[in-house]
This record gives sequence, C-alpha cells and structure tokens, in this order.
Amino acid sequence: MILLTKSSEGKTKPLLKKVLRLIPMFCCASAGASAGENPQAGKLTLQQAMQLGSEKPFQVRIAREQAVEAQARASQALAGLFPRIDADAQHIRFDKQVNKATGKIFAPQFPAEVTTAAVQVSQPIFGLLPLTLQARATSLMSDAAQESAGQAQRDGALLGAQAFLNAVRSHQFHALAQASLLLAEKQKSDADALFRAGKLSLADTLRFELSVADASSQVTQANVAKQLAFIALNDSLGLSVTENDLEVPLSSVVEEKKPAAPQLDEVVKRAVERRPELKAARVQLKIAELTAWAARLDYSPSVNAFARYERDFEAQDIRSRNADGSAGALLAAKDDVRNKLAVGLQLKWQIWDWGSRWSKITETVAQRTKAEINAEQALSLLRTEVIKSWLDYKAAEDALKTSLSSVKLAQEVYKLTQARFANGQASSTDLITSERDQARARAGLVSARSDVDLAWFRLQRNMGEQPSI
Repeated sequence: MILLTKSSEGKTKPLLKKVLRLIPMFCCASAGASAGENPQAGKLTLQQAMQLGSEKPFQVRIAREQAVEAQARASQALAGLFPRIDADAQHIRFDKQVNKATGKIFAPQFPAEVTTAAVQVSQPIFGLLPLTLQARATSLMSDAAQESAGQAQRDGALLGAQAFLNAVRSHQFHALAQASLLLAEKQKSDADALFRAGKLSLADTLRFELSVADASSQVTQANVAKQLAFIALNDSLGLSVTENDLEVPLSSVVEEKKPAAPQLDEVVKRAVERRPELKAARVQLKIAELTAWAARLDYSPSVNAFARYERDFEAQDIRSRNADGSAGALLAAKDDVRNKLAVGLQLKWQIWDWGSRWSKITETVAQRTKAEINAEQALSLLRTEVIKSWLDYKAAEDALKTSLSSVKLAQEVYKLTQARFANGQASSTDLITSERDQARARAGLVSARSDVDLAWFRLQRNMGEQPSI
C-alpha cells in the first residue's frame, strides 16, 4: 500500500525500488521466460526435482525390488519345467554288537560301513501342464510388476514436481507478504506524518495501523507455510535445500511451452492402453483363469521319469563260504557290484481327498469371477480419474488466463486509486482495499501458475506417460 502525496513522492521512490525487488518476477503478468531459461548455477530446478522424484522416494525403490522379486519367481517357475538333477552322498557305520554278522567276510549283506554317492535325474511328464500354467502365471505377474515399477517412477516424478512447485509457491507467497508489509509500514509512516500535519483523521491513521498488523500476520503465516513446504520437499527427494538453493522459475511451463492437451476421447484411449493399473487387473484375471485350470488338473495323475546312478565306495568282493567258515571262491568282484543304475517311471494318483480338490476348484472359479469384477471396476475408475484430470487441466488453463487479466486490472485500479487518494478524491479504505486486491491478484497468479503446471503433469501421468517439461 503506497501513499503518494506531493510531499512524500520523492521519498517513496527509493523504497518502491527496494519493495519491488522483493516481489518475484514469477508474480508479474508480463513475465514470459520459461522454467528452463536463465538457470541459476547450482540451483535445484523443476526438471531435477522430477528426476529425483522418479528415483529417490521409498515407493519407487520398493517397486523396483518387487519387480526383481517377481522376475525371480518367474525364473523359478520356468526352471520347474526342465529335468531336475539331484546328487546325494552318505556314510554309515553299523554297530557290530547288535548284529554279530556285521563286517564278516561271509556276510557281505551286513557291511561294517557303507559310503555311497548317487546322481538322479528326474523329469515330470504328465505334470508338465500344471507347471506350464504356473510358469505362465508367474511370467504375467513379473510383467505386471515391471509395469508397476514404471508407474511408481511416474508417480514419483509427479510428487517431485508437486513438492518443488509447492516450495516455489510458498517462497513467492512469503516474498509477497514481506513486500505488502513494507508497503503497509510506509503507508502508516506517511499517514502519521499527514495526521500530525492535520491533513488526515485519526480514524484513517488507525486503518493504516490495522493494515500493518494484518500484513505482519500474513508474513508470519507465510513463513510457517514456507518452512513446511521445504521440509516436505527435502523429505520427498532426500535432499537438504533451502530457499536459496531453489531455482525460481519466471513463469509456468504451460505458459512457455503451451502444450496442447489431446481431446478427451484420445486421452481416455491412451489411458486405457497404457495405464498399468488396468493392465494389472487384466493380468490378475488371466492368472485367475490359469489357476482355475491348474486346479482342475489336480484330478489327473502325476507321472515322472527318472534315472539314478549310485556307487558304493565300501563294497567288498562276494565269496563263497567254506565249511570251516573261511572265505571261499570269488563269486563277484566288488567292482561288479558297487555300481547301480536304475531307470523307471513313477506314477502317483490321488484317488480320494474328501472333496479338497473340488473345493479348490470352487475357490478358483470365485477368484476368477472376482478378478473380472475388479477389471471392470479398474476400467471405470480409470475413466473417471482421467476425465477429471483432463477437466482440471482445462479449468487450470482458464484460471491462469483469468489471473493474468486480474493482475493487470488490479494494478491499474491501484494506480488510479492511489492518484485519487493523493488528490483527496478517495478514502484511506479505498486505497487499502485496492492494494489488498492487487496483492490478492498477484498471489492468485502464483497459485494459478503452479496449479496449471501440476495439472498438466498429473494429466500426463494419468495418460500413462512420464511427466515431463
């Protein structure tokens, strides 16, 4: 609030220059530079905040690990389709006190020690189909996890942009509040001088004093909001920055780039094609279908082919027994009996399970139906969300245009009221009101610029695209 009189005009101009330096160019309707122009060296930019948001936040890192976990499960399921190779070894020592024939040369079936090693190769045959269904289901889950990780990055970029824009807005609000306080204090000083000269009433002076108190309160509130915004920014991006470390854009991204939002039908189409939430719902439906088939296959038998090679390292020669109990003729050399090779088929078929498999089939059918409902619900919610974000962006564009006009109009009204007050044609209330309207218009422009950028980034995200400048 500037009080201009012929006697005080010269003193006011230096203060005006100081005050105007506090009013960020971001608030000025004539500012036309983009967020990427005139970069301040070493400052945190909007682009950097979005990049950090897509990498640093906990939810992004968790989503990446979940994708790795899902990929590992898919690899495990795929490995179940191939032959399994097992190796085992054992060493056994028998107690001679329990079986007196243990270790006797005439009783090779009762050795004192046994050391064996074996290798077995097994391959499911009839069980391959359930394993194939399981591998397919885990592969789909891995694809869905990868999509979710990508969506987490897009969400993180949006959150980074939101935290940055909120910090910028709070910084601008605080600067505007400080500028208003300086103007109010100068207004009060000039009013006191006029009151002492008998040119202004006590009521008018008190109004200016009340305006100073109100402006001081606004500075305090703006300072608290600024501190909270920077705490949120640092927590979101894992940084430690202050307002001096922030590159303040001169205008909004939308003002500079003028991005053309697609038509509503195209926006919905892109979202349906790209959004991972809908893809995940469809994947869950497919997995439920595969699970239902796998449950039915539990009624089929399981047939495995196997081959096993075993070697006994403690084998002894097999000899006949003489009448006196001594070893007789060699019947079989140890090298002929220590190795064993077996091949065969293993059949397993569960005949009765008291309805357990039938109940499992009923459960999987219900899960499939639920997955269908979830897919329909996901499509409905997605349509509502993307339509709302499109409408919000259009409304934010209109609000920005209105704010730019309001700032120009409020500035003109203030100049006219200021001149009329100097000539005694306007009251102090008129001057204070016009200055408040001007400050409110500038604050509205700050909000409109951050809101339209955030609405544009949110629309990009809701279309399944990476938010970008």
